[in-house]
Amino acid sequence: MARGGGLGAAARNAIFAILAYLAKLRTEILDFLRSGRMAYLILLGMALIFIGFLCFIASFNSEDSRRAEPGMINGLVAAFSSKQFQSASFLFMGGIAVMAVTSLPVIEVVF
Repeated sequence: MARGGGLGAAARNAIFAILAYLAKLRTEILDFLRSGRMAYLILLGMALIFIGFLCFIASFNSEDSRRAEPGMINGLVAAFSSKQFQSASFLFMGGIAVMAVTSLPVIEVVF
């Protein structure tokens, strides 16, 4: 007769496998951040993209967007022409450029 209320062996093994994977992922991330391989630039790129996302949200709540005539297209055109959207696009481009340059492999030229 099987005991009720407990997890099965397969479920316990799955939970332990997930916890082991998360612990391994945590150590890999911390090792990368501590290794000095331009991790601060990756964090900077992610911060720029996050701030750009906040500016993008602000563009839909801008005065230009609220002043637009009713309708989805008019609101989008007004939001896309606002200063907040322009700032968001520059922040996105800056963040993506920083992330792209950081992730390029290091090329060593031997003379």
